[in-house]
Amino acid sequence: LLSDLRESGSIEQDADIVIMLSRMIQEDNTETTAGNIVECIIAKRQDKYGIIGNGGNLLTELKYEKISYQKGTDGIPSLFFVLKDKWGVVDSLGTERIPCLYDKIESRGKYTNNDSTFIFIIEKDKLKGMCDFNHVTLIEVKYDGILLFYNSYGFLFKNGKWGIFNRDLQIVSECVYDN
Repeated sequence: LLSDLRESGSIEQDADIVIMLSRMIQEDNTETTAGNIVECIIAKRQDKYGIIGNGGNLLTELKYEKISYQKGTDGIPSLFFVLKDKWGVVDSLGTERIPCLYDKIESRGKYTNNDSTFIFIIEKDKLKGMCDFNHVTLIEVKYDGILLFYNSYGFLFKNGKWGIFNRDLQIVSECVYDN
């Protein structure tokens, strides 16, 4: 609870944002299958953000200008950070998963037939593409738009034409269709 911070100095009053994440524990004190979600504390000093781990150790430098917390469509959280006006993704262990290179990033959850692929729509210079949580390019950043439909195909838009990709993120048709 935020009120638990009252005796820790002026964190509660001075913070622009406080985000607390924790592991799910069952009644028998064992972790649930969601045990891969780790506690972390978002720290801010002199208008710079970073992540502090459970033991109070600094997991990232306090260097990020903004932070945003976003749940993917499957409910898995991601921490989005801004550095030099570019967005990136850092996991709760402080590992930079997607470097701060993009004008915009949207979490899209697990879209592919491969359940371990967690995808993001990335935007740079008004063009969009897709990458996974390890910053592996899935669809090149060159499209004006990307639409995802979770039970079927996805659609790409470029220069006023539509194309199609499948659930394995393979392009079935480049952008050649009017409709």
